[in-house]
Amino acid sequence: MGTRATLRGGKTLHQDTQYVSLNHTWGTEDFVTLKSSNIGQFRHDIPISSLSRCFQDAFQVTMNLGYRFI
Repeated sequence: MGTRATLRGGKTLHQDTQYVSLNHTWGTEDFVTLKSSNIGQFRHDIPISSLSRCFQDAFQVTMNLGYRFI
């Protein structure tokens, strides 16, 4: 699995782009969140190791299923 991801807006993808989605509960632990102060950085680079284990696993499963987007 790659060690980095990027944020992509839905309007930047072709309408036929296939993707998977994740439904989960947030829990009580601190976690990385998208904010107006970090959106520019997230569009360039999101270290996967900075994300919760749930999201790390979701990225791995997404790639194992042959998808590029979650």
